[in-house]
Amino acid sequence: MNVVKASGRKERFSVKKIETSLRRAGADAALALEIAHRLRDELPDGVTTAKIYSRLMELLSEHPGVAQRYDLKRAIMRLGPSGYPFETYIARVLQEYGYSTRLRVKLRGDCATHEVDVVAEKGRTRAMVEVKFHNSPGTYIDLKEALYTYARFLDTRRRSRFTEAWLTCNTRTSAEARKYAECAGLRLLCWKYPPGRGLEKLIDRRKLYPITALRDVDSTVVGAFSRAGYMLIKDLLGVPTGRLAERTGLPREKLEVLVEYARAAVA
Repeated sequence: MNVVKASGRKERFSVKKIETSLRRAGADAALALEIAHRLRDELPDGVTTAKIYSRLMELLSEHPGVAQRYDLKRAIMRLGPSGYPFETYIARVLQEYGYSTRLRVKLRGDCATHEVDVVAEKGRTRAMVEVKFHNSPGTYIDLKEALYTYARFLDTRRRSRFTEAWLTCNTRTSAEARKYAECAGLRLLCWKYPPGRGLEKLIDRRKLYPITALRDVDSTVVGAFSRAGYMLIKDLLGVPTGRLAERTGLPREKLEVLVEYARAAVA
């Protein structure tokens, strides 16, 4: 059975790939294998990844914790349509890895003034982090964005004492962007790149799932949590509901439901 990806490219359906991704999301071996086989047997040749995802989520309806973790890539997409919540989310992820961060910092360069999405510091590292958010799957970071990021780094590094330039995004990278980044010393942190150390791996390793992985989180809720600095599911745990309500302005009753979803997601 062939599968049509968001980019239009075709590939063979892989039971192993579905099984592995479900196990990574917390499904036991029996459940992962059952769902992978049902998808293979039920869906027609030429099915899109969007339809596979829709059917898979239906099959996971009785396993909400697994469903929320499996939904990671689309959950990050739901941080949009603007890129600001994703910038806040990236800063929060970096904090979990020991970086101190500042968001949307205006800095004067040698030739121009720039607003840097994230300034991240740890030890002797002081990184200028350019954050790119894409609203649709199949979109790539290309050479132009890599060139743009590195040019900003060159203009700001002397005055701001930057030691590294990073370009991070919620989708994949083109071969040209990767080749340039490797040559220039630009650090890419994107979906499945670097191999084995991409953004999804950083998130999975420490369960840094975004709040949009929870059910019933719309753009209003995302905005309220983003302004309050609560971007991770784990941020909702261990905080009294009253304090969450005070910080976000959201109804206490809604927050109580979201906290229950959060507990299921990290269980």
